[in-house]
Amino acid sequence: MYVQLWAEVAGLLDTRVEKVVRVVKPMKLPPHPRLLLNREGVAQLKARIERYEWAKVRWEAIKRSAERWLAQQIELPPRGGNWWHWYACPKHGAGLRRGKQIGKWQWEHICPVGKELLRGDPERPQRDYDGCVIMGIHHGLARAVRELGLAYQVTGDERYAKKAREILLAYAERYLSYPLHTVHGASKVGGGRVGSQTLDESTWLITLSQGADLVWQTLTDNDRTIIAEKLLLPAARDVILPHKIGVHNIQCWKNSAVGLVGFLLGDAELIYEAIYNRERGYWTQMHKGVLPDGVWWEGAWGYHFYTLSALWNLTEAARNCGINLYGDELKGMFDAPLRFAMPNLRLPAFNDSGEVDLRGRATFYELAFARYHDTRYVTLLRMSNRQNDFALWFGVGDLPTAEEIKWQSANYPRAGYAILARGKGDQATWLCLKYGPHGGGHGHPDKLNFILYARGLVIAPDPGTARYGIPIQRGWYRTTLAHNTLTVDEASQRPAE
Repeated sequence: MYVQLWAEVAGLLDTRVEKVVRVVKPMKLPPHPRLLLNREGVAQLKARIERYEWAKVRWEAIKRSAERWLAQQIELPPRGGNWWHWYACPKHGAGLRRGKQIGKWQWEHICPVGKELLRGDPERPQRDYDGCVIMGIHHGLARAVRELGLAYQVTGDERYAKKAREILLAYAERYLSYPLHTVHGASKVGGGRVGSQTLDESTWLITLSQGADLVWQTLTDNDRTIIAEKLLLPAARDVILPHKIGVHNIQCWKNSAVGLVGFLLGDAELIYEAIYNRERGYWTQMHKGVLPDGVWWEGAWGYHFYTLSALWNLTEAARNCGINLYGDELKGMFDAPLRFAMPNLRLPAFNDSGEVDLRGRATFYELAFARYHDTRYVTLLRMSNRQNDFALWFGVGDLPTAEEIKWQSANYPRAGYAILARGKGDQATWLCLKYGPHGGGHGHPDKLNFILYARGLVIAPDPGTARYGIPIQRGWYRTTLAHNTLTVDEASQRPAE
């Protein structure tokens, strides 16, 4: 919160100086766990496993994974990872596939188009394919901590907690030795130690923190101090927090990472930065980043859900600690895809996004329905087998009757979409004209671009996007010519909001 202080200026009677300062109130937090789940949430999770087959199936998969980790010797990668967008064939632009291991932390990398076998070069970020694989291994270790923590909470078997502790202490010992590096290899603010940018550092740290919280009470005071001072705080406070982006999907990930460390350690300053900072905190992201029609301002449906993927981690941790972040803007982000989907329940490939299949995002609506109880979400839940993490963690067991999703003509001036629709079901005819905000760095120069769907097919598609690290992304996908709109004088449109 903010308060106003008045101070007399020395030697000048009746003169006062006003200064606004921030006061961080100490928080009394509930016992651990309190990030992914609290004690009530753990009890509800156990009840789902007992009662519902879909929950039992998902739990058994998590338990099997945790069992495999118990049998593994933990060895951390010797360095941080590389940018995912570099993991593409320089000739064909296709995403690479990992081949056989050819050395310590080295692999062959296969182009799926030309079948070339490529080898990485750690001295050149654009060709450091091994580093891309290593980043995946770091993420896998973070997920291992969370899965082991869940297994401990469900079973009470301390073997799982001890293995999670082993990984956490290994990272605490190694983290500060990983060089700070950006996607171009520079050692500066914006880079990460485990990842090559603060975004990757944040996605890794969120999962790791959730797992740490699930076993926190099994750790000694010395363990907690080491993990906090050599791992969690350096990552949140020294790597992520100094990199300030403003209203952006990446900042949402950073807020969640910083906030989760704050809630885990009881650090009120970090919690304040994540939620209440006026330039980039959670509420600023909601008020400035979510357009009145519920669309995330960057205008790409992939990034709309990517932002939701960041936000829920913080909203749940805050909820478990007595802070309600489930406002109208967040609900609008869940509602908007239902209004803007094509009749095949896919969202158009606008801006830096491919098409997004709403059925594949049904997992998010497990949480949305649990918190907002909107029966429109049930349609998507019934299209899923519900054998997923969100259903296991948050799912409502017995679903009510679903409310039908309807396609109708409408204009959404703030988001900048005009829709014409006729008919029902996946055979309806649907057209969307895009005329809204550019979308910042993820926008495309495509004002008056349109998508046409009819007879079960997308007849006039948007090209979508490619990996950012290859030339065709800017040379084609981000040109006006690539879209269903007018090109004037053979030049792409200038970005305009």
